[in-house]
Amino acid sequence: MTSPVSATTSGLFWSSGAYQESLALYDALTARLLDPAFSTRFASCVKKALTIMTDAYRLYEPDCVYCSFNGGKDAVVILHLTRAALAHHYRTLEKKTGVAEPNKLRPRCIYFHNGNEEFREVEEFVQEAVGRYELEMLEFGRDMVKGLSDLCSSVRPRLLAFVLGTRVTKLFILFFSLH
Repeated sequence: MTSPVSATTSGLFWSSGAYQESLALYDALTARLLDPAFSTRFASCVKKALTIMTDAYRLYEPDCVYCSFNGGKDAVVILHLTRAALAHHYRTLEKKTGVAEPNKLRPRCIYFHNGNEEFREVEEFVQEAVGRYELEMLEFGRDMVKGLSDLCSSVRPRLLAFVLGTRVTKLFILFFSLH
């Protein structure tokens, strides 16, 4: 098994500010979903995505949910939904147990690096996002299937949830590559 090319963290836990900002994002998104002027089709997609993400955190726990983040527009959407859902997950746990969790794990992301073909601006954008949103970022070499396989091998026997922002046609290619 090869290990990630690099791991970027400066602590495992979210600061209060990053958590609060992500929680405010969740609240803003859900409030917007109630606005009748908001596109019902789009609102339905956002609501479904937040529900799926929240369920992933409930079922797999925060240390076993990873989102793919490469700086692309689909990945940026997934990143923000991930942040919002994780913050909501922690708030829900706190309401359920009556105990505030002081150590909230950072959102976990994976970056599949394209080597010398990656634009410098994309690399800078990804690193800025890691710092701004306090992400725990694993970086793997170019091959997504190999990187995911290595990640899964390193955490066995635990199950992982992997969130990827992509078009349906590309998703089928990834699914068949993994099987």
